[in-house]
Amino acid sequence: MAGAERLRQAFDRGELLRPSADIPNLVDLSRVVAAACGVGVPLATRGARLLRDLIGEPRHLVLLLVDGLGLRMLEQRPGDSVLRRLLAMELRTVFPSTTASAVTSLATGEWPAQHAVVGWWTHLPALDAAATVLPFQRRSDERPLEELGIGVEQAFPVAPLLARATRDTLSLLPQAIANSTYSRYISAGGQRLDYRTLREAAATLLERVHGARGPTFTYLYTPRVDAVAHELGTSRPELWAEVAQIEEIVERIALGLGEGARLVVTADHGHLDAPIGLRHQLRAGSVLAGEQRIPPSGDPRVVYFHLRDGARDRFRQHFDARFGDEFALLSIDELEELELLGPGPLSDETRRRVGDLVAISLGPSVLGMPGITGGEKSLALASHHSGLTPAEMRIPLVIA
Repeated sequence: MAGAERLRQAFDRGELLRPSADIPNLVDLSRVVAAACGVGVPLATRGARLLRDLIGEPRHLVLLLVDGLGLRMLEQRPGDSVLRRLLAMELRTVFPSTTASAVTSLATGEWPAQHAVVGWWTHLPALDAAATVLPFQRRSDERPLEELGIGVEQAFPVAPLLARATRDTLSLLPQAIANSTYSRYISAGGQRLDYRTLREAAATLLERVHGARGPTFTYLYTPRVDAVAHELGTSRPELWAEVAQIEEIVERIALGLGEGARLVVTADHGHLDAPIGLRHQLRAGSVLAGEQRIPPSGDPRVVYFHLRDGARDRFRQHFDARFGDEFALLSIDELEELELLGPGPLSDETRRRVGDLVAISLGPSVLGMPGITGGEKSLALASHHSGLTPAEMRIPLVIA
């Protein structure tokens, strides 16, 4: 059975979730937050109008993004936990359900089909190679993209919405990434402050709100849930200790903000464990590697292949024989037709980045990429994201 048809059937059965503008989603949330910050952005979808009614235009708006905190994690918390009590609704993230694509959608109000950040490892045509776009490095040797002549506008062709905000904006980011190229990009020239602990970040946030003379927007990002889930999996007590700390911080902020303020909490994606038997290596020197012009890009559950001339049919035959039970292999036209990267046609830049064929996991299976920094190491991780399963695609909207 063709890969596109297998995906359609999995969507019909609910085994996988299709990204959709008809369901409240992360792009809708981005646009609603931007509109509350004075950006003239249309709220044309039903989901955006629903979120606008829920969030409103408070004098002080705080958005807390908890990397990796999928809705399934919240559903496993006690019913009286703060996140369960304040859960307003379910949202759906974008595909690939990975931080680079999702946070860029949150920053721009656009789907990956338009903003062209299509994975943790995104192919950049100007390099003819993949970049690890959040650290802003060439993947093969971790050389900074700036040294290679790649500017921010080339890597991230869509400007962030906050560039047009009329409010006083602040991004509160972990110390290790607060001054990164990507952090500067998403903050759109607005103020950035680093923090060492979430308690420190919460104190800074509350002090800012209570001392403000005008309307404010504060973006707070934390990566700890994602990091622990990757390393240990989604059932370990260490993960639930991180979630409990998030709940403590959410309660502290919610109680401390006072009237005229609103706290919104969401995630970029969820997590799904990858059993050892479903972790596969794309090996250098294999028949599949020989049909590729350059190494693949993407993520462990969505892999883009750039092929040699005339190699498409041979590659498809060999890939389906090896991985066809666990991955659907699509042409880029099929990727566009299914609107997996978002509604409408792919932008020209997106199409240039996604190669010739794309392999999409039908469940928990992952592919490690050979000969690249992080590609083989990723197979040691206990849990992954970037796929289309409900555990990865369903994210919470918490409002206080």
